[in-house]
Amino acid sequence: MTEVTTRRAMFAPSRSTGVDQDRTDAALRNAVWYFDQATKGQKQAYLRAINQLADNYSPHANRVRDAALAAWNASTAAAAKLYDETFDEIIRTGAVSAETTARWSALPQT
Repeated sequence: MTEVTTRRAMFAPSRSTGVDQDRTDAALRNAVWYFDQATKGQKQAYLRAINQLADNYSPHANRVRDAALAAWNASTAAAAKLYDETFDEIIRTGAVSAETTARWSALPQT
């Protein structure tokens, strides 16, 4: 999900103090790519729920938005954790290991 992925990416550079900007940028690009690939189904479900509420700001619509975001956060928790680990690994080593790639592949696809 673009908004959530962008928000995650905004905070990542602050964790990489002392690391050159190119490595930080590469870490962000790669971690975001893996996260986006692993959460396509969840993103579609979230966007379907949100798009049905376009320009509706009633209390009910706000509860539906909150529920959709809670479902997104719950369904992407493992990917979010792995995103952080992937970012940190790239900062440390400059690459994503085969083990980490396998962990991304092992995440459930919905």
